[in-house]
Amino acid sequence: MSRVAKPDRVASRPLRFVAVGGLNTAAGLAVIYVARYGLGLSDVAANMAGYAGGLAISFVLNARWTFQYRDRAMPALLRFLFSFAIAYSVNLICLLLLLRVVGIPGVVAQAVSIVPYTIVFYLLSRHFAFRQAGSGRQDIGLTLTHILLRRLKM
Repeated sequence: MSRVAKPDRVASRPLRFVAVGGLNTAAGLAVIYVARYGLGLSDVAANMAGYAGGLAISFVLNARWTFQYRDRAMPALLRFLFSFAIAYSVNLICLLLLLRVVGIPGVVAQAVSIVPYTIVFYLLSRHFAFRQAGSGRQDIGLTLTHILLRRLKM
């Protein structure tokens, strides 16, 4: 089987990514509510359990269905978690700017902040977390390290 994705599959990746996001959000919320109200965990513990469950679902479905990733799972999982951390940081920065600088209501700020989070997470997932071995793409970490070392030598 060829490692090259079919054009129709590549074109549907953003939609698949959003669909997986909707599913893992619903599943994560279900875990949060069961953990909080069914098991009596604290809000923070329930939230952590929900995010862990949602991220697990997101990783598996995005790896297999969205990006058809078939290489080693552990390196991809670490890159995926790193990508999530960056996207979530972008989300928080946008949220705080919208709340404190622009002054829009929280419910609107939360909804708007999802957009840059989704875009950043998709791009990092596609080009970094789930890159295929031998795809010809450079490792972003090595590229950034190389650039930094070149700058330090100047």
